[in-house]
Amino acid sequence: MQQSDSPSKRAIIHTIIMLAKQLNLDVIAEGVETEQQIAFLQSAGCSRIQGYYISKPMSRADLDLWLQQSIFASGRQASQSLIG
Repeated sequence: MQQSDSPSKRAIIHTIIMLAKQLNLDVIAEGVETEQQIAFLQSAGCSRIQGYYISKPMSRADLDLWLQQSIFASGRQASQSLIG
């Protein structure tokens, strides 16, 4: 979703999310690139995303490294919050 997207596009996305939830389906928004898109999707009830905002496509080896670094970083943040 860009700032210039029309209200009808936003309504369609919101309706798709609501329909999926009524059918007990998980909703994963694809192609998310901006914080604005995330904010809209969260307000519409979508809590899972994928896209360039998270990461560009990568090899399996790069993914393993990225995940290890993410886990280390989140553990470090958790320990820092416990300390201070």
